[in-house]
Amino acid sequence: KEIILPIDFQDNRDVHQRIDRIMDHAYPKLTSQKRVQYKKSILKWSERYSLCPVTVASIIWKESKFDEKCKYLGALGPMQTIPRYHRDRMAKAGISVGDICTIDKGIHIGCIVFRHYMDKSKGDVRKALKYYNGCVNAKNPKYVRDVIGMRDRSKHVKM
Repeated sequence: KEIILPIDFQDNRDVHQRIDRIMDHAYPKLTSQKRVQYKKSILKWSERYSLCPVTVASIIWKESKFDEKCKYLGALGPMQTIPRYHRDRMAKAGISVGDICTIDKGIHIGCIVFRHYMDKSKGDVRKALKYYNGCVNAKNPKYVRDVIGMRDRSKHVKM
């Protein structure tokens, strides 16, 4: 099991570099303004919910390639949240369905959902990712391999 302990994400230069490397794989390429918005939101909400910001960036890469307007099979926003399954969490956070397709609020609700699954999984990142993707009974799902793979490859300068 991987337990993610809260750290001061804002001062961790390595975390910033790793998020930048992951954003380099966005399609279409992100403008510098969008990169700043994404990184700011990833760091803010990851810290707020004691999540690894590099894992959150990897989820965003897998789910939407950093396209906050992404919509697929009822899932919306940068972290592809499905509103009908999370209305209670959205209401508690003051996030509307339309808000999910913005960078900050889309990442906010995605982090709330992922934190819920981390708690449900007792800190097991792989199991939490299975819940997040809806493939909890799969033995070795591609989704989990892709997210963990991107997270781990971001340690290296060349990807």
